[in-house]
Amino acid sequence: LLANSGEHESSTIDLWLGDSYYEEKDYGSALECYEAAINKNVDASEISNYADTLLETGKMGEAAKIIKTMNEPGILRVKLYYEQGNIDGIISLLKSSDIVKDGEEAILTYLAEKLWSNKLVRTALIKAYRSEGYLFLGKLISGKMVESEDYESAVDIMKNLLKNYPQDIESVAMLADTYVILGRLSEALDLMLNSMKYCTDFEQSMS
Repeated sequence: LLANSGEHESSTIDLWLGDSYYEEKDYGSALECYEAAINKNVDASEISNYADTLLETGKMGEAAKIIKTMNEPGILRVKLYYEQGNIDGIISLLKSSDIVKDGEEAILTYLAEKLWSNKLVRTALIKAYRSEGYLFLGKLISGKMVESEDYESAVDIMKNLLKNYPQDIESVAMLADTYVILGRLSEALDLMLNSMKYCTDFEQSMS
């Protein structure tokens, strides 16, 4: 298909091919198709995946120009700052924008996955969880703490999660597993036994 991209009159086909390659994470091929569409007078700012494709192919300057024109760049601005190594810009966004207040899951997840090792970002994410209590963020943060063998901090977050979301079985399992790692087997067993009532309540509600 790529061999014939741009060799026709339809920009719609170029865009369709570009989106298909984008979904397959073949960003080089996606870029070629999007540029073929642009050469057929499609406005680059109207191609939904174009800016991200530019980021993924290392074309930071071009990506920055597109992102700057967007009213709501969302995660793209964060990705641009990350690729540029602009940690101060990311921290500023977290402090000044509604990313935390609105619970922007994609952005907060991206930052945790990419920049957990950065103390400033890590602290900002933990603070965001402490202030807003998002379930997804608590799970993400505690999981990262376990990966880095900061088990006691992970337990603290998980216990807070279960205080706010006692019926979340995944959080129960995460905390029980962490107790086992720490050798606190009786606490793991008590936790699982105490949580069984929620499983029973769920089964009864479905019957």
